[in-house]
Amino acid sequence: MVAVSTYRTVRFVVVVSGILLLGCGHVFSVDAVLPYDNGFESYDLGALSTGGTEWSVANGGAVVSSSPVMTGLGTKSLKLTNGVMPVALALTVDTTGSGYTNVWCRFYAKPTGYDDAGGKPTNTADNMCVFFVNTGGWVKAYNGNVWWTNNFRLDTNKWTGFAVHMNYKNKLWDLYVSTNETFNETMRKVNTTPLAFCYDVSGTKLQKVKVTGEAVIDGMLLSKAFTTNTMTQTTLASDTRYASRIELGTVPLLKYTAPDDTMAGALGEALKAGMKGDVGGGDSVRIFHTNGWNIYELDSAMTWGAVTGAPLASLHLAPGQGVLYCRGVDTNLTAFYEQQLMTNLTDRTIYGTNNAIVRGWNMCAWPYAARSCNGTPGLGFASSAGDRIYLYRNNQYLRIHWDGTEWRNGANVATTTIQEGEGFWYFRRAGTPANWDLE
Repeated sequence: MVAVSTYRTVRFVVVVSGILLLGCGHVFSVDAVLPYDNGFESYDLGALSTGGTEWSVANGGAVVSSSPVMTGLGTKSLKLTNGVMPVALALTVDTTGSGYTNVWCRFYAKPTGYDDAGGKPTNTADNMCVFFVNTGGWVKAYNGNVWWTNNFRLDTNKWTGFAVHMNYKNKLWDLYVSTNETFNETMRKVNTTPLAFCYDVSGTKLQKVKVTGEAVIDGMLLSKAFTTNTMTQTTLASDTRYASRIELGTVPLLKYTAPDDTMAGALGEALKAGMKGDVGGGDSVRIFHTNGWNIYELDSAMTWGAVTGAPLASLHLAPGQGVLYCRGVDTNLTAFYEQQLMTNLTDRTIYGTNNAIVRGWNMCAWPYAARSCNGTPGLGFASSAGDRIYLYRNNQYLRIHWDGTEWRNGANVATTTIQEGEGFWYFRRAGTPANWDLE
């Protein structure tokens, strides 16, 4: 799927194919169905077995290995080694029906740089998105009909996270990377403007993901996206939505404006990520607000329906609002959503026990980078003695309370750090409301 004018001994090229090619070998493979998540943990050590699987290997070797591995992704990875020609590992994706037209692809790799001194790889007409890392560590990508060179450089001796968002509606794609060798960390976009699908390619859905050349890869993940707008922010966040679990988190840390700040708008679309619909009611989100509980559930068409509370277009949500994510019996899923730096946020009211509905209980989320509860500049609450914060960690609530001067955990001064995007309950003991200074 990628050809080069002359063979180089080292190379790392990633190809995303968008059209169903004649003779792709579907008869002998089981195509990947999204969501797809494979860290090679279920494979035996040694040569990758491709018979009857979604994988194919050509021109070299693919070996499941116990070293090196990406921290947080188990104990195995996949090592690609060139043969007479560069090795090519392909993941075949299911294309039945309408297929997948709005997709995230993320994986981690230790690439061996491609020597482009004698010329870049030749892109062929079946490739929608192509990028590579050269021997100097520079990331380069195909944009329409030209190679785009960005100013981002990575260390090929370290694990790098790569994520691609493909939007067939607009025929645009974005490339994100992370370099701190930390699983699920936020990623940064390396292209300053959206990249165009390769020129004169007529594909309408994802068909293959292909890694060419020597590298170690881990954590190959494909997930459907729901927001069809072109990504505008430079930061990509991800969260694991665990099966059979209720978790207190945050609305996406993005400043939506009305009407996109409701469940009927772009915010509602973003909240579908990592969730699953079902006939008669699937996964749900639950939001406690001044009108009480608002519960929204996904049907089999991945459409939100209001179970109780405000209509979809009536409840306006902003950073600082907590959300309960409720997942049913299934597999763990990964949610991707773009994120921006939070500044100049509108203050929120923290309601006291005199409020007939809230009665002192406020569902909140921390919208900034991790911060110690007793650090400077503090959390911004106008707290009174007896106020409490409840953080849900390790399947139990961690409670800290305000003694009038500082936050305490029991009799001890609290050293608790609230993480970015972490949800929590704030109980205001006083009857009157107070201001939460979010700036």
